[in-house]
Amino acid sequence: KGGKEELVVLFTGLARYVKADDAADNARLETRLKAIAAELNGHKVTLVPASVTGRVPVLEIAVPEALPVSARLQRGDPPVHLPEGPAARGVPILDPQVLLPEHDAPLAAALRAVL
Repeated sequence: KGGKEELVVLFTGLARYVKADDAADNARLETRLKAIAAELNGHKVTLVPASVTGRVPVLEIAVPEALPVSARLQRGDPPVHLPEGPAARGVPILDPQVLLPEHDAPLAAALRAVL
């Protein structure tokens, strides 16, 4: 059983989901990822579009030893946590879903420092 408050939250969430414009959101994320990639001084990165990931665009970062790089990023200031699964497979990715636009510059600086 749900109360009135829970139903309001449910319907509000559903309304937001129906109105979401994934294509526009993904285009904005791609633009931000391209800007971050440009800040990495030519380090090899690959933008993987949402049409390939099935979710959102991501930035694959080519490094010789992914897990040590990921660990150094986590110990940095600010700490950067990349998804461990892809890093364990040797291809760390930057997934922008939880990043606010104001995080982009410090993130790029942290990546530059480690790469």
